Amino acid sequence: APEPDLDAEVEDRTVGGLGIYLVRTMMDEVRYQRQQNKNCLTLVKRRDS
Repeated sequence: APEPDLDAEVEDRTVGGLGIYLVRTMMDEVRYQRQQNKNCLTLVKRRDS
């Protein structure tokens, strides 16, 4: 997915386009696989120790 224009005004944005960006920026790992005709999305967020 292309990087969203984060400088655009809210009124000028099209619907959608931030979801993948937000997930990728908030998570440490994002993996998607198609297994046995099913979608598998793995999201990893590490906690500080």
